[in-house]
Amino acid sequence: MRTEAMERERQRLWQVLGAPTPLPAAANADPVWYLALMLGAAAWFAGLLLMLVTAVIWSPSGEGDFLLLALLWGVPGLLLLRVGGSGLFPAQLGLSLLIAGECAAVIAIALALDEPEPTLLASTMLFAVVATIAARPAAQVLNVLSAAVAWVLWLRWSLLGEPWDTALETRPALGTALGVWLLCWGPLLALLLLIAGREARWMATRPAGLLRATLIALIVALAFATPLTQPFDGLLTRESDGSRDWLALWPLLSLGAAGVATAVAWQQRQHVLTGLCGAGLLVHVGHFYYALGVSLIAKSVVMLLMGAGLLGLALLLREKRT
Repeated sequence: MRTEAMERERQRLWQVLGAPTPLPAAANADPVWYLALMLGAAAWFAGLLLMLVTAVIWSPSGEGDFLLLALLWGVPGLLLLRVGGSGLFPAQLGLSLLIAGECAAVIAIALALDEPEPTLLASTMLFAVVATIAARPAAQVLNVLSAAVAWVLWLRWSLLGEPWDTALETRPALGTALGVWLLCWGPLLALLLLIAGREARWMATRPAGLLRATLIALIVALAFATPLTQPFDGLLTRESDGSRDWLALWPLLSLGAAGVATAVAWQQRQHVLTGLCGAGLLVHVGHFYYALGVSLIAKSVVMLLMGAGLLGLALLLREKRT
């Protein structure tokens, strides 16, 4: 009934406008949210069953077997994602198969290289290539985000050792700590600002979809920069023993990067991303509070200065509005 009433209203409005051409056909409306949720869940369930049956029958044991599984899952997943107008079910099924294929490919790379650093570097290149091939925004966002995480962990592992090693005998110097953070997050931050600043130039171009997905993925990555570079600091910690740890500056640097990501998300009018960035800011504050090698007095002074700076910025913005 509602659809018929809307169609009659379209016909009446078209006649009132006095258009000389016939009324064009109405575009197919997207399914309501509960149907979309059901179709997406069914596609993922079907993909998981297919992958489980394939893994049980195949029983992979080496890099060759996992490479075949990556091709068996990833190629159909990419094909399903690139079929235009195929509907929600094939798109979600393709996304689940693509993710499974990439996981199998990463396992094959890890078994072949047998070292974490080259595995992370190869995974970065794999995710970047797949992001350019995949035609769906969700697949592009996930792959760009995975590439950013692999890039950061590769640099962090190569230059400072294992990220979850909380008992390092020698802590990096101040210059090393700042330099590694800039190498990890400086290029990503610069790329985010470059894409956001040139949005008017690429909006109508062919790679607009990939650039939009890259923008979203970089905002999410920068919003949670600290747990990506120091994943276990603040969780498996002990009280400071008085030794100086310059890695404690990373949460403060990442807090600034997350603030930039929040500003970009706000400028893009992405309310969900803005809220996610707000949660990331709280994570950074908590991460700094539990950082080793920093006394509670120093943490309190830094937090007070940050709060005073934010209050001053809020007053300045209020005066400009009035």
